Amino acid sequence: MAEQTDVRSLELVGTVEPRYRNGSIETTPGAALDAAGLRAASSLFFQDDGDVLVAVGTGYEADGRSDRDGRPIHQRGRVTVPERFHEIVGLNVEAVRENGPRLAVYAGEGVLAFRPVDELDVTVDRGEVPG
Repeated sequence: MAEQTDVRSLELVGTVEPRYRNGSIETTPGAALDAAGLRAASSLFFQDDGDVLVAVGTGYEADGRSDRDGRPIHQRGRVTVPERFHEIVGLNVEAVRENGPRLAVYAGEGVLAFRPVDELDVTVDRGEVPG
């Protein structure tokens, strides 16, 4: 039997802000779809990889009813995130309605990955800055 899994190295493409629309949480990772060569794909199939949400592109047309982990890629690259994966990346309806959280989006050939954007606290010493 052929190996069914592989490890991919993905590049950070940018961030997206999930939106609440028609009772679902969706995101529009257009640049990531382009970087992954997925503009022509019909659907994304979502998978859990620890604290990362992985989405694999396919020509198979999934609508969420035919496969609970598959979602179609809509016009302009909109994709609904299946509810069972919301917790993995810290999504909930209330937070999304309040314009948060953002997700980092990574892309590789045929694959996207999403994870929460980390906050970064730094100490700035203005005494060290000339002018």
